[in-house]
Amino acid sequence: MNYPDSNKLGPYQDANQTQPEEEPTSQSAASTHTRIDSSMSTDEMIDFLRSRGVRGITDQIDSSSATRFPTIVGGMSEVYEARLTDGSRVAIKCPRIDSWGDDMHMQLLLERTARELYVWSKCAHPNLVPLIGMAQFRGQISLISPWMENGTISQYLSHTSASLTTRYRMCEMISAVTTHLHDRGIAHGNIKGSKILVSKDGTPMLGGFGNAGLREMSFQFSSVQSNTGFTMRWAAPELLIGECEMPTLYADIYALGMVSLGLSLQVNPYIDPLIVSNYCERKS
Repeated sequence: MNYPDSNKLGPYQDANQTQPEEEPTSQSAASTHTRIDSSMSTDEMIDFLRSRGVRGITDQIDSSSATRFPTIVGGMSEVYEARLTDGSRVAIKCPRIDSWGDDMHMQLLLERTARELYVWSKCAHPNLVPLIGMAQFRGQISLISPWMENGTISQYLSHTSASLTTRYRMCEMISAVTTHLHDRGIAHGNIKGSKILVSKDGTPMLGGFGNAGLREMSFQFSSVQSNTGFTMRWAAPELLIGECEMPTLYADIYALGMVSLGLSLQVNPYIDPLIVSNYCERKS
């Protein structure tokens, strides 16, 4: 794989540099706001992101088809299953309301969702979960993507008899999409098995951009991004011991190696989490 040279492998902060912007669809949204913050309503945020090229599809969601409760619950988000008006099954990812504590927590979650939408909208690859668009769902801004019925790659491999060659090929595909992101100045920030979904035809697809960093952005966020979403077993040592707080290409490559190891051997890296914990204690 061809990675950028070493002077481009540092932390991915929200740079003040600009890049060519998409033609705004709403002049008011583009001119009123130059950054994402908690003072914006859901409608304002959707309008703002639409002006930056993110597709809005609220009117295409068949709300009556959505599950009453989330199908998947994560630390900062929850996923509902629904259908579009054309019958397509989709996943609706929303921030977790019950994790919104004070105003600061609300701001961080709101900005995290907007960041994920923006970064995800800049990517397209055969091994990347496609972003269909954003929508207002039950009063929240949400991310809409195709429903992956085979679940995560770990779930898929647990009930299929995939050969070692097939698993190696899957590793190659995830490496290819990681290269695609890095070539576009994007650090994923949390590559691991649960972020890799499998399509109906068995194709592995990387998703989960909640912790991603983009080197160049045409606007700012009021809060500073931190790498709070990494998972210990897949995290690079510099993240574990606190030497680096932002997503980096180096950390992505390390996590990719852990994923490849896990897929090849069909085990999670560091079967005993105490190994990682003891390492961190020795280095701290």
